[in-house]
Amino acid sequence: MGHDIDIPKPIYIETCGKITSRGEVRSFDPEMHSVIEALYPSPTTDIQGHVRELHYSGGAQHSREVVNLCRRLLGGPEPDVTLIYVHRGHQRQFKTPLLQLLLPSLAPGIRVHGLRVEQAKIPLDVVLFGMASLGERDRCLIIKDNAIRFGKEDVLAEVEIPYLVLSRATGPWAIENVRLLDEDSVFDASMLDFLDDFSTEHYHCGESLSLASRTTNNRLGIIDIVAN
Repeated sequence: MGHDIDIPKPIYIETCGKITSRGEVRSFDPEMHSVIEALYPSPTTDIQGHVRELHYSGGAQHSREVVNLCRRLLGGPEPDVTLIYVHRGHQRQFKTPLLQLLLPSLAPGIRVHGLRVEQAKIPLDVVLFGMASLGERDRCLIIKDNAIRFGKEDVLAEVEIPYLVLSRATGPWAIENVRLLDEDSVFDASMLDFLDDFSTEHYHCGESLSLASRTTNNRLGIIDIVAN
């Protein structure tokens, strides 16, 4: 059926939820053919005519909503926190990491990690990475930036951005156990809420829940939590 994953305790879910990130989609400048060639080998005229780009206010690579969320949840002028920034897709300046372009907007002293993951939900792998980071920092903020900045029909002006804050000090929900199911396990996940759809706003002390979360290779995991 599966096996339990050894996690450090205590670990709390301080908060989690989703915000909507808003930008503007424009047709890509055809003169930037070198970028298209780098991302689409042997591009056709059809591809060049349908490539679109996501723009934010002031030419930024991150929406105002994402920057404000990071500032609010990181706290501090010198927060004791790890930021795990997970994004999707390409951008025009693909040699400059998106995380590097976000950092000037945030407080100094943050331990940071940047990952590219194409699935829209926060993967279980990243959640486990966040738990491990609590060995060195008191809190961990995970941002799943689903904005695709450069592409074809998948470039959207508005996208949902899931986020999760883990803490080893306090939170309304304590993580009791994480179980990774076997690849051939037959399990109906439709009866469970997924981690990305869970809200910490409504809970009753002593209540327990099981949340589903998939890894980047589509293995299903179960996170057992108890309300404080």
